[in-house]
Amino acid sequence: MPAAWLATLKAVVPYIEPIVSLVTPVFTRKRADSMAAQVEILQRQVEELQQAAARDTGHIRDLAEQLKRVVVALDQAAVRLEAANRRHWALGIVAVSMSALALAAVAALALLR
Repeated sequence: MPAAWLATLKAVVPYIEPIVSLVTPVFTRKRADSMAAQVEILQRQVEELQQAAARDTGHIRDLAEQLKRVVVALDQAAVRLEAANRRHWALGIVAVSMSALALAAVAALALLR
């Protein structure tokens, strides 16, 4: 059990720093003494929020494209699996039919003796 946790931890550790850096606040948090300085800080914070929103929009667009590719890939895989399932059913029916014919032939030979 500890080995599984260790393997999981080793797989996750490289991603912790980028995630933390994305989650930590990057916005200006200073308070100003004068009204002019406070207005400047507020303007800077608004600009930072606009930049973050623009970045988020790009990330959301990228995620939507990735999700679209995943859905298409899953759909294609489902089609392939459905075709394979039909082939397996057909082979199963052929195998059952052949075994029934073989059993009938053995029964017929047994009755003829």
